[in-house]
Amino acid sequence: MRYGVLGPVEIRTAGGDEPVRGARQRALLAVLLAHRRTMVPRERLVAALWPEGAPPSSEHTLHSHASRVRAFVGPELRAVEGGYRLDPGDLDADRFDRALREAHRLSVREPAAAATLLDEALRLWRGPAFGTEADLPEVQAEADRLETNRRAAHEALARALLPTDPDRAADSAEQALDGDPYREGAWVLLVRALDAGGRPDAAAAAYRRAAESLAEIGLLPAQDLRAARSAVRLHGQRSNR
Repeated sequence: MRYGVLGPVEIRTAGGDEPVRGARQRALLAVLLAHRRTMVPRERLVAALWPEGAPPSSEHTLHSHASRVRAFVGPELRAVEGGYRLDPGDLDADRFDRALREAHRLSVREPAAAATLLDEALRLWRGPAFGTEADLPEVQAEADRLETNRRAAHEALARALLPTDPDRAADSAEQALDGDPYREGAWVLLVRALDAGGRPDAAAAAYRRAAESLAEIGLLPAQDLRAARSAVRLHGQRSNR
C-alpha cells in the first residue's frame, strides 16, 4: 500500500490512485499520516474530525470512519489502547525526506548526483502538502515542515545546478522563494544564477526584490547577498569595456 501527502491526501493501490472520499475520513487519514508510526489518542482524533464540537455519538462514528479507512489500507491501521496507529508501508513524504538526506550527503563531492536525486524528489510533489487538510491543527506542523523542506530542496538544487545550468538554477531558486521571500540564501543563488546566465539586468532586479522583501521584516541584505550584487555590477563594467 502506498500513501501520498505531497499534495491531496490519497491512497495508492495496485489498481491506481484512490482519493479518499468523505471529509472526515480524509481528515482521519491525514492526522494519522501526520503522526505516522505513533498512537494518536481518540480524543485528539475526535477534535480533529469535529472541530466545531463533537456530537454525543462521536466515539462510535470515529470507529465507523476508521473501519472504512481500514477497508482500503488493511492491517497497517490498528486500533490500540487509547487510540489508533497507522504504520504506512510506503509514504511519499518518507521517500522525499530520505532523498533530501542522501542529496545532502552527496552535495560536496558529487553535486551532479545530488542534483539528480533532488530533481527526482521534487517530482514526488503534486501540490501543497496534505492538500485541503493542511490547516487541521493536528496536521499543520507536519505540513509546514514538508513545505519548508521542499523550499530547502529547491534551494539545494539551485546550488548544485549553478555551475552547469544557471537557467535551471534560477528557476529552482525562484521556487525556493515561493511562499517564503525571506530565504536570503535563495536570493543569493537567484542573483548569481541570473548573472551567470547572461541576464545582469534581471539579476540586479532580483537583488532589489530581495532588499525590499528583507526590509519588510526589518533586515538589510547580508554580506553574501551584497557580494552577489557587486559581482553583477563588476560583470557589467567588464562587458562595457
